[in-house]
Amino acid sequence: MKKIFFTVLCFVLVQLSFAQIPQGSWTATGTLGYTSRTEEAKSGNVELNRQSYQVSPGIGYFVTNNLELGLMAGYRYSEHDEKNSIMAGPSYTNYHEIKNYSAGVYARAYKFLVNNLAVYGQADVNYNFSDVSYKQVLSSFSKYELENKTETNYFSAAVRPGIAFFLSDKISLNATYGELSYSRNNEEQQRRELIFNETTTRDTSSESNQFQLVLSSSSFNLGLSFYF
Repeated sequence: MKKIFFTVLCFVLVQLSFAQIPQGSWTATGTLGYTSRTEEAKSGNVELNRQSYQVSPGIGYFVTNNLELGLMAGYRYSEHDEKNSIMAGPSYTNYHEIKNYSAGVYARAYKFLVNNLAVYGQADVNYNFSDVSYKQVLSSFSKYELENKTETNYFSAAVRPGIAFFLSDKISLNATYGELSYSRNNEEQQRRELIFNETTTRDTSSESNQFQLVLSSSSFNLGLSFYF
């Protein structure tokens, strides 16, 4: 029994002794995320369609063992379509579309659990630009339309946890879920409303600060890293 225990202990120590990414290594990395969902209300009149995806490539350099600094860019797209069809009475369609572009720097620290499995924490700072469109069309005796277009420039800082599974010493599969972020936003909004064939428009601008904790499915992402 002691011999078995000693053998297992030696195996674990050997695994841990090699569990590191050495200083001077480079990595090319990226994450992909996709969600799609269709829902129908109990009444059978309302249908909801949601879809989103994102891609975030990056390149990093290990300044010390298991500590990576890098550059990254990103693109995220999401849409939300809601339709309400009523046999007797007005029906409506709501449509949301969001496009987000980002570029920034990051730091990622790895902690190996065993030779091919590590958890990590990532901190990043980004510049972001988003374009959000919203349109509502109401079909009744008189037509009603509402269009909102919002453009936002903002700086953000975020921390997020992740896990890396090393398929080999050159490739790892990465997953992240959740994020805590802070952002400073500068927003420009254009609004157009059509009522009884009369159109009104309004332009507004605003600045804001926001802390946000995200634990939804939209924060779950998968990616690959290549080490060289």
